[in-house]
Amino acid sequence: MKKGLRAGCVEDPEINLKIRRAELLAEKKIKLRISGKEEITGKIPEEINNKSEEELANELVVFVRKEFPDDPSSSIRYLGRISDFFWRQKGVEKYQVDHAIRHKITKVEDLALKKLEREIQELEKERLSKLVDECFLWGEEARFKEGH
Repeated sequence: MKKGLRAGCVEDPEINLKIRRAELLAEKKIKLRISGKEEITGKIPEEINNKSEEELANELVVFVRKEFPDDPSSSIRYLGRISDFFWRQKGVEKYQVDHAIRHKITKVEDLALKKLEREIQELEKERLSKLVDECFLWGEEARFKEGH
């Protein structure tokens, strides 16, 4: 089956030739990708080259907060998709860049993940503290009501 066409079902030799060329190009591209020698086509904006990993990680965290303002835990769950969108907005197709930039992107995403995890831990500590206080007050009120 070739792009919806069964081999041998197409009688036009010109179309068969185009199908075969497409197959050969696809095979070549797959082999290059597997070998790590794939031709790099993506151009990198200067902003990405000039900014530090820390600066880009901070930008990614801000971007994630905008996407998930009410549910920080979802931000971690969907970080891969969000970061793909973030990089595209910066003009970077992260899977079509050279290895050095891909490595920088990975570091930026790791830093952003750590920052988001710390923020969530702080938020959870804050919520837990409030919950403990509320439970304590409830217990005091319940004991006060029983006593009177």
